Amino acid sequence: MDVAAHVVEQVLAHLCGKGLYGDVTEWCEARNDCVFVVTCPDCRCTFTLTEEEFALLVRRSQEVQACGVALGEGWPPPVRPLNPFFL
Repeated sequence: MDVAAHVVEQVLAHLCGKGLYGDVTEWCEARNDCVFVVTCPDCRCTFTLTEEEFALLVRRSQEVQACGVALGEGWPPPVRPLNPFFL
């Protein structure tokens, strides 16, 4: 199992063990370096994920359809505008 899958499994095990959807916050720096923080609404435990890990978590949550993270019906995954300083 690769690192991304391991992190996602930890998040899903925690949230799905409680039957919950986590709250998602995206943190970005000026250099276009972003992470996603998933917070358990029950115990406030947090998980920090890279963009790759978060994309996998979204896919896995959609497969499970009972827990994980929800972006809302019909909402695409977050997309940041291109930073003109890095073109």
